[in-house]
Amino acid sequence: MRSTPNAALTTNHLLTKGDPWLTPILAACLNRVYDLLHRLNASFARVHRNMAALEQVGIFDPLMMQVLSRQHEKLRAGANYHLLGTMRRIEERDRERFSQPPNEETPNP
Repeated sequence: MRSTPNAALTTNHLLTKGDPWLTPILAACLNRVYDLLHRLNASFARVHRNMAALEQVGIFDPLMMQVLSRQHEKLRAGANYHLLGTMRRIEERDRERFSQPPNEETPNP
């Protein structure tokens, strides 16, 4: 009986093995990643709402609050750019891989 691979394995490792049993594992990994990205963005939204509420209190320096809000927005945008860019490359690779006839293998980039 085959054991389940460690969750820390990269999708690149899973894709290079070519075993059909890995497809559900890969899907579960990708689902987990998308769930975590959703949670991350929900957290960024909470920070944004809380920063706006703090700013409305009016006791903090408005320029500092603006600086902090811009830093937060820069972090959110940068994280999404890099993380979602990686996911896009994985999805494009998967689309190419799964669009091939079953007996053909796509070369690994």
